Amino acid sequence: MSRMFYSEPQLELLKTVRILGCMEKRQARALLRLRYGLACEAADSIVRQLKFDGKIKFAAKTGLLLSPDGKEDLCVLRSMDIVLSFAGQWNAPKILPRKPDYLLYAYYPDRCIRLWVLHVPEGLEQETSILVDNAQDTSSAQSAHVMLLDSESQITAISAAVPCILAYPDQTGRLHLKNWEGN
Repeated sequence: MSRMFYSEPQLELLKTVRILGCMEKRQARALLRLRYGLACEAADSIVRQLKFDGKIKFAAKTGLLLSPDGKEDLCVLRSMDIVLSFAGQWNAPKILPRKPDYLLYAYYPDRCIRLWVLHVPEGLEQETSILVDNAQDTSSAQSAHVMLLDSESQITAISAAVPCILAYPDQTGRLHLKNWEGN
């Protein structure tokens, strides 16, 4: 059996899919374009190679990339959209292993910013607000927390005392971001 050697973009995508468990193909394309300047065709080739090697699964009908043990998670997919929305030209986020209670943890090396995304299920707004209030980051990087809500109606129940970002889908599923100044 021969050993496969992977390029840096292949390893980056593989690591990201393993951390998240799932990711949309369009998100993989965006991440590889931002990090390495790759065209869609090159990103698609990377996906194909990793799929044929059995490192990831690709669901053509949904456009999802899955780790071998991953499953579709709408909140993770939305959190990746949020992380990509904060990326500037050539400032791709590094997706890092996350802490418990968090969907996603990203670091933007060019701006020295850490972004933490938490899901806020209906009825758990108070508990999640306390989690954001108690979050301590001792690094020299700036940190921002995003609270991913299930719906806009949850905003009235948020009680976070510290500034953060609220994200919520509209009726069509499109995400909206709103600055929360804290109570």
